[in-house]
Amino acid sequence: TWAKDADATQIGNALRGLHAEYVMWLLDETGDYPDSILPITEAIFSGSPVEAHIIQAGNPVKRAGPLYLACTGARKLWYVVEITADPDDPNRTPRVSVEHAQEQIDLWGRDNPYVMVSILGRFPPTSFNALIGEDEVRESMKRYYRAHEIGQAPKILGVDVARFGDDASSIAPRQGIQMMPLHKFRNVDSTQGAGHTARIWDEWGADACFLDATGGYGSGWEDQLRLLGKTPVGINFSQEASNKARYFNKRAEMAFEFVNWIKRGGALPFSKELLDALTMTTYSFQKDKLLLEPKEIVKKNIGCSPDEFDSCILTFAHPVAAKSIIRQAPRREEDYNPFRENERFNPYS
Repeated sequence: TWAKDADATQIGNALRGLHAEYVMWLLDETGDYPDSILPITEAIFSGSPVEAHIIQAGNPVKRAGPLYLACTGARKLWYVVEITADPDDPNRTPRVSVEHAQEQIDLWGRDNPYVMVSILGRFPPTSFNALIGEDEVRESMKRYYRAHEIGQAPKILGVDVARFGDDASSIAPRQGIQMMPLHKFRNVDSTQGAGHTARIWDEWGADACFLDATGGYGSGWEDQLRLLGKTPVGINFSQEASNKARYFNKRAEMAFEFVNWIKRGGALPFSKELLDALTMTTYSFQKDKLLLEPKEIVKKNIGCSPDEFDSCILTFAHPVAAKSIIRQAPRREEDYNPFRENERFNPYS
């Protein structure tokens, strides 16, 4: 027997001295296997066996490994069976409903990596993908919307709480299509942090505040904000996503919502840290679900903690409605007088 997390050396040791006339390897979930596995399992073909087979199955989650090789470069050596849920394919599998498949295609597009892997049964464009390209982020940082272009969109605060000494706490204010300048604080305790948040909340008139509660680091801020009469919503990055069929956890869901917002025209303030975090954070697939690489790896890659990135994605934690707006009744056409204001303040009248 062999566990999926076994390395090539362990497998090689298991195969030493194996000389059977009839032998077969059964490999499951090979879409994520390392390249080194296949050459070792092919050792069963040495020694002139009467019959030998390698059978593998998996989802096309990356463009490397045994499954990708069997479906591309070494395809002539394999009997390949492809399974798709494409609603336009008459030979589609019935295990995925036509309605669900079409809904995902309409929502995300056929070129979306999740749709390609989970619905169409095709390999994504690259194995490990950056969330977004640098050019798209730089263009977003050049955009700026005026108040009348933003309209009455809800005002949302995303608060990332520093966890270690070299990290910073970050507060991201976003109104609709515009991300406002970020606020960063170092070496503040929960009372000070809650005070800063409450001040920004009041001055800006925020409609909602989502605060990072992962690992309990933000619990002190949350408690202090409630003492100040505020109602922040704690978000655990590892909690279940709202769209649990598509995302592995809440962190991945918020990050992809953020990226899609940028691609729809979202405007960001310029920040080298935010640019690096967006373009150097990669994702993969875990059981057909989108998963971001661990925060510790991102921190190592960009040279600092992605605090600004985390505060920005928190503004996409849940849908938010703007506060009620008091509207005046429209004037009747016969009451309209374009000179009314001048008459009211005419000193000679």
